[in-house]
Amino acid sequence: MAKHVFQTVPDELLPLARNAITYFEATGHKVRVEPTEISHPSAATMIATRHQTTLIVIVEKNFARQKIEAWVAYCASSGRDTRVVLVTPDNIVTHDDREFLRERRVGHICDKAAQLVEELPHADLALRVVLPALQNECVKVRRLLGSTYDHFDRSHWREGFDEACSTLEQESRKYFAKWQKTGRIVPLRKGKPYQIKLRKLNKLPIGPLIDLFASIQSKNTTDSVIEKALTQIKKDRNDAIHRKNQPKTEATLRKNVGRHMYTIIAALRAIHK
Repeated sequence: MAKHVFQTVPDELLPLARNAITYFEATGHKVRVEPTEISHPSAATMIATRHQTTLIVIVEKNFARQKIEAWVAYCASSGRDTRVVLVTPDNIVTHDDREFLRERRVGHICDKAAQLVEELPHADLALRVVLPALQNECVKVRRLLGSTYDHFDRSHWREGFDEACSTLEQESRKYFAKWQKTGRIVPLRKGKPYQIKLRKLNKLPIGPLIDLFASIQSKNTTDSVIEKALTQIKKDRNDAIHRKNQPKTEATLRKNVGRHMYTIIAALRAIHK
């Protein structure tokens, strides 16, 4: 622990602060103790980073509302995945305090008999995606997107976007197979009608799937909506798979993910209208 020397933590909180370092390092975070940056609103006990996510960790024996508010405002303005986590001894945070943290999407970790327990999850404060009310969708769309909405509610927006993309691709394949079987959908290859086998259709990635919808003879409105939706999400979808955790991918996806989710939801509505 020689590399982790605290200057601002009182002696009675040193064991808790050191346990917090162990807690975050055990989950793959790189921890910096009491970093000083001119833009910071106050001193953070530590900053823990993993991939593109930064956690501002505040270890306190009292509930420092003003300090928390300042860090929440800073994180909301950062333009990056930045989160606030409060670490306290047991029985410090009251019910009202917990509601204060929940409303501001601040995480809380509590020391219970020298074991750290996450009582409230932390959230990406610089990203706020407001999705359409799920209860207003049809039953089929609600079932398809229920876990995706759970991801976004927990600020796991990358996982939510990945799941939503997979759902749209899968439902698009099912839609194509259904209407090809009835003869309503007829794809063309070199100007001639043909049928794609179900086994091959189910393995098509997003690019060839778009090409397949583009090849439909006499497309209807829903066919066109699906093609356009897949086309719009294609680049960010592929970058999220093949260039994951790269800063450029992260910045672009953060900017586009809300619009992409509305596109995906609209396409699923069209499929299951």
